[in-house]
Amino acid sequence: MARAGAFIAALLLYALFSTPTPDHIGIVEILILCGLVAGIGAGGLMQAGGVSVSTERPLWLFPARLLLFFGLTVPLVTGLMQGHAVSNILRDMVPFLFLLLPLFLTPSFMDRPLMQRYFPYVLCAMGLIFVARVMGSFFIHIGTGQFPLGFIPDPDNLVNAPTVLFAALFLTGVGGLWFTQGRTWKDFLIAAVFFVLTLVLLAGMAGIGQRAHIGIWACGVLFWIGMLAVKRPVGLARVMGLIAIGMILLWPLASDILAGLAQKNAVVGLNNRAEEAQAVWASFSGQPLALLLGQGWGATIISPAVGPDPVNYTHNLLTSYLLKGGLMGVALVLVYIVTLGAGIWRILWVSPVAAVALAGPFLVDITLYASFKSLDFGLLLALIALWTRCSPALR
Repeated sequence: MARAGAFIAALLLYALFSTPTPDHIGIVEILILCGLVAGIGAGGLMQAGGVSVSTERPLWLFPARLLLFFGLTVPLVTGLMQGHAVSNILRDMVPFLFLLLPLFLTPSFMDRPLMQRYFPYVLCAMGLIFVARVMGSFFIHIGTGQFPLGFIPDPDNLVNAPTVLFAALFLTGVGGLWFTQGRTWKDFLIAAVFFVLTLVLLAGMAGIGQRAHIGIWACGVLFWIGMLAVKRPVGLARVMGLIAIGMILLWPLASDILAGLAQKNAVVGLNNRAEEAQAVWASFSGQPLALLLGQGWGATIISPAVGPDPVNYTHNLLTSYLLKGGLMGVALVLVYIVTLGAGIWRILWVSPVAAVALAGPFLVDITLYASFKSLDFGLLLALIALWTRCSPALR
C-alpha cells in the first residue's frame, strides 16, 4: 500500500509542478524519481534484468529486455565516441527508460487493488491538471485578448501529453457507459460529471490548437456510436438526444473552435513531418555503419519541423530511434511496441471504451508528436500491460 501510494503521489506531484521535458533537475524531479523508484522496487530491477520474479511471461517481455540491453550499450557507446554532449545523452536515455517503464513495473505491484482501481483515474487527473495549468496561466498571466483561439501558448507542451488525450477519451467513454446504462438520477449525475470534465479537456486542446487530438477524440466517439447502433440501440437513442441538445447549446463555441483549428491548419499545415523524416534519412548519407547502429544517444539534427537550430529529437518514434539507434534500434523498438500494443486488440473485445482510450494516444504519439519521450507515454504503456492482464472494470 505504501509503495503504491508513493508512486501515485509522485505522478500527481509531476503533474502539478513539473513538465514532460524539464530543463533542469530540481527538488520536485528528485521527489518524483523517489516515488517512481518506490513503485519499481528491487523486484522491478530483477524483472528488467531477466531474473524471474513472476510466472507471467507476456509476449513483450523478452523484446523489452533486448531493447534495454541494446539501449544501454550500443547508442551509449556510440554517443560517447562521437563526443555528443553528456546533457543530450542523458536527455535521450531518460525517455528511453520511460519507454520501457512496463518492464520495470512488476505484475505483483500493478495488480494490487489500489493500482487496478485508481491508476487510470490518476492518469485522467494528470491530464486535467496539465490543461488547468496551461489555461490558468493564460488567463492569469497573459490575458484573454492577445492570442486567437488555437494559438494559446503552451511552452512546456503540457496539453500535448498522452494523458490529456487519454483522459478525454476515457472520461467520455466511461460517462457514456453511465449515461446509456443508467437507471437512477445518481447514474446520470455521474455521467454529467464525466462529460463536464471532458469539455474542460477539449477546451484546453482547442485553445492551443490540438488538431490531431481533437480529431482522434471525434473518431473515438464515432466508433462508440457505431457500436451502440449495433449492440444497444436504446442507448444510442439516448446518446443522439444528448448530442442534439449539446449541439444546440454549444454550437456558437463549437463553431469558433472549428474556425480556430481551420486557421491553424492553414498556417502550419502538417508541420513538415515528412520533410523531417527525409532529413533524418539524409543524415546517414555515406555512413552505412551509422545507418545500421545509429548515431548514438545525444545525436542532433536540423529538423524542418522545428527550425534552423539543431535539436536532439524528432516528432516520430521510428525516425527518432533511427537517428539514435539505426536500423537495429528501429527493429527492436518496433518489436517491443507492436507486441505490447497488440494488447489493445485483446482489450477491445472486453472493453471498447478502454481500448479506444488507449489506442488514440498510443498511435498519435508514436507517429505525430515527440510525446513518446515523456513519462506519460511510459505510464500509458504500463496501463496497456495492466489491462491486458486484468480486464478493466469501468462501472
